[in-house]
Amino acid sequence: MDFDSCTDLINHRTIRVSENKRTFSIRNTRQRQIGKVKVDGCLITNSSTQKCDYLFEIKGQNKEVFYVELKGKDIERALSQIKNTIRLCEDRHNGINKKSFIVSSRVPTGTDIQKQLKSFYQTTGFPVQIKNKFLEVKI
Repeated sequence: MDFDSCTDLINHRTIRVSENKRTFSIRNTRQRQIGKVKVDGCLITNSSTQKCDYLFEIKGQNKEVFYVELKGKDIERALSQIKNTIRLCEDRHNGINKKSFIVSSRVPTGTDIQKQLKSFYQTTGFPVQIKNKFLEVKI
């Protein structure tokens, strides 16, 4: 995987990605260096491989990786895409704090989604945050 050609290094105060009226935003108040990686269609081009849309590598002392999927309403598929991207990037992101985010057209409720979120946490070791249409994270 060619991270260099798929990564934009930026330190803007606000960093956004959008798709089909769904937006993920990072408020980068300290203007940290961030690598915005276009995963789907650049880092991973194989259409049969499950992958999330973007990942963000927060540089500096407290390194973090954010896995982001901008999705309609199929949360189960979004979770699977993020899990597979984590697996594919395991060598590069080993030992780095990870967070995952899904911005969907609607957030499902009920016990089924709760089971899926619990399973995701048990598999990855960290939770996923799901929000409808717009999700902003402050770093």
